[in-house]
Amino acid sequence: MGKLRVSITGLVSAAILAGILQAASGGLLAAPPPKSCPGSNGCGCSTAYAPVLCGKQKCRYTNFCHAQCAGWTSQDCKDALN
Repeated sequence: MGKLRVSITGLVSAAILAGILQAASGGLLAAPPPKSCPGSNGCGCSTAYAPVLCGKQKCRYTNFCHAQCAGWTSQDCKDALN
């Protein structure tokens, strides 16, 4: 039972340390999503998956209809799968 407790404590400590290192790295390991991307709710677009990235912030939308509803043009967006 004592060895199990030591093993679990070691794993928990390693997980906490990994989280601290990721936070200290300034998010280099996983960038947060852009905060300035406009939403596209209530547009009546289909849910067909053809993702696009728009603008310098690389805002991601399910398809171009959603991006267009959010105010982007075809010149602002590119196919996210290519």
